[in-house]
Amino acid sequence: MLKVRFAEMQRTVSKQLSAGLLINGIGSSLSGSVGAGSGALVPGTSIGSSASTNLNLNNQAIGQAAVGFTIGSTQFGVLLEALESKGVIRTLAEPNLIALSGQEAKFLAGGEYPVPVAQDNDSISVEYKPFGIELDFTPRVVDGDVINLSLSAAVSSLDPSNGFSQNGFAIDAFKRREVSTTVEMRDGESFAIAGLLQDDFTDLNSQVPWLGDIPILGTLFRSTEYIRQQSELVIIITPHLVTPTRGEALALPTDRIKIPTESELFLFGKVAGKTPRGAAGEVARQDFSGSYGYVME
Repeated sequence: MLKVRFAEMQRTVSKQLSAGLLINGIGSSLSGSVGAGSGALVPGTSIGSSASTNLNLNNQAIGQAAVGFTIGSTQFGVLLEALESKGVIRTLAEPNLIALSGQEAKFLAGGEYPVPVAQDNDSISVEYKPFGIELDFTPRVVDGDVINLSLSAAVSSLDPSNGFSQNGFAIDAFKRREVSTTVEMRDGESFAIAGLLQDDFTDLNSQVPWLGDIPILGTLFRSTEYIRQQSELVIIITPHLVTPTRGEALALPTDRIKIPTESELFLFGKVAGKTPRGAAGEVARQDFSGSYGYVME
């Protein structure tokens, strides 16, 4: 029996700051805007009692601020956009697979994605590519409790940002990390495949030529974006030599939940019946509240 633990953490941090400036001469032909970012400034409806400009705010944006004021016969509009986002993704799988010595075993927790493939007769067929957490291993007992283990593991997911699109037809790409190795170990010993760390950093600064280099005031003519993505994958593998056991000694996940009676459901609003007795009942009564997670410095 091969006991495997896949643990992956992904963290994303992004920050963005952009600005725009509009100048409009009331009663004259002076009108224009300059800036960077998604909040462009264009002439339009009023933002004040005597103004005649539109700051074109994005209803879905977070952290927008707009100010309009008039100096003499000239009106000014200033738009600032600031956005910061953070996200964490946690992936965990703990498959236990049993195989005969010398025979291959496979595990997949995920799904299959359809990919069209052109044939020689101009027809199109569909092939399915698996994605998720994959594990293939072949154990060989070579000397008593010494196990020779050949295995390959992979973690993959869909990546629409790098997909293929043409004539309204889109195919997603895949993010995939895999490892393959052969080791020898004794019953109950463990080894870890770690160090699968990825750290992506993007820093982008867009500005209006010359105007963006002006100290302090140049901030109104620049757009700055910062993105950092970190992910770490750890795989811990423990082989065991096992023998069959009696079926009564095994507990099923469905043993932990009992179907409620009509009175429990309609009168008391309970979606599960009383906790069963035995080992399954003890697991069902465990308290899963409290601190949990993973910190990546």
